Amino acid sequence: MSRTLAELKLVLRAKLVTDPPAQFTQNYYSCYPQSLTSFQSAVGIASGNTALSLPVLVFMVLPIIYFFMLKLKQVETFLLHALWGA
Repeated sequence: MSRTLAELKLVLRAKLVTDPPAQFTQNYYSCYPQSLTSFQSAVGIASGNTALSLPVLVFMVLPIIYFFMLKLKQVETFLLHALWGA
């Protein structure tokens, strides 16, 4: 009794439908971090944001301070004291 290729495909398809090789759904587990892990993550994120934004902020504020001192005519005396100790 030789089966045709079409019949074998139907049998195989029926077998796959009734007994799939893998689960269609998986068990869902949700895990929650402990308090210490949450705190450490928050501190790490905050320090990373600070380390990233502080140099940008400094480079934005330095020209403002320079032009403010330039308007008050204090740049020359500040540079003299800072660089040559005069």
